[in-house]
Amino acid sequence: MNIYLVQLITNWVGILCLVVLSLFGTNIKENSIIINNNTVHNTDSVLSMVTEYKTIKKYNNKLPQGTINVLVEGIDGISYVDSNGTEQQLRPVVNEVLEIGTGAGANYVGNTTGYGADCEGCSGTVACRTREGKNHHLVNDGVYYKDIQYGDVRILAASHKVFGCGTIIEVDNGRGEPFLGIVLDTGIDMRKNWELYGLIHLDIAFETQKDPAVYSVTSTGSRAKFEVKRWGW
Repeated sequence: MNIYLVQLITNWVGILCLVVLSLFGTNIKENSIIINNNTVHNTDSVLSMVTEYKTIKKYNNKLPQGTINVLVEGIDGISYVDSNGTEQQLRPVVNEVLEIGTGAGANYVGNTTGYGADCEGCSGTVACRTREGKNHHLVNDGVYYKDIQYGDVRILAASHKVFGCGTIIEVDNGRGEPFLGIVLDTGIDMRKNWELYGLIHLDIAFETQKDPAVYSVTSTGSRAKFEVKRWGW
C-alpha cells in the first residue's frame, strides 16, 4: 500500500475520533508549561583561572633507591577576575612534595637466628646507642625499641658493614608473620658470615637464651627475606 495513502487514512481516523468525542460532550483541554529562564538577561561573565601545582623533589639517602613517598599532595589553585578587574582567589595552589630514596637497594636474602641477653659472651647491652644516645639493655629495657617513625620494632643484631645502626628492616623468615626490626646490635657470627662468605645473617634478640623461640626463629639456606625500610638513623 502506498505510504501516503496510509498517512491520509490515519489523519482521517484521527479527525473522526475527535468528532465522536465532541458529540458525546468530552472536553479536551490543552495544558501549557511555562519555563522561566532566569539567566536569559544575565550578561555578566566570570573568567576563572587554574594555576597548576609544581612538584618539589626531596632526595633522601636514608631511603632505599626507588622509594617514593608523597609528603604533600598537590592541589591546583583556582582564581577569577571580578567585575572590577581584580583577581580573587578561590583556592590556593598547594605544591606537591615528593621524597625520593637515593640509598642502597631494599631487598636482600640471608639467614636468621636468635640470641638471648645471657648468651655466651653477651652483656645484655646492645652495641649501638639509641637515637637518644642511651645504652639499651635487653632485659631492663626489653627486646623492642620505640622508634620515632616506625613505633615498636624488634631489636636485631647484624654486621654493621651491611646494615648500620638504626636501620629498619622488615624480616620475613618463614617462621611466623613478617615483622619490623631495627639493627641495634652486632655479633661475631654476623661479621664473619659477611666478611668470609658474603652471607647476610640477622640475629633476633630475646631476653634469655633459654627461651625456646631462640631456636625456632632459625632460618638457614638464604631462605629469609629482608626489606630495608630505612638506612640508619
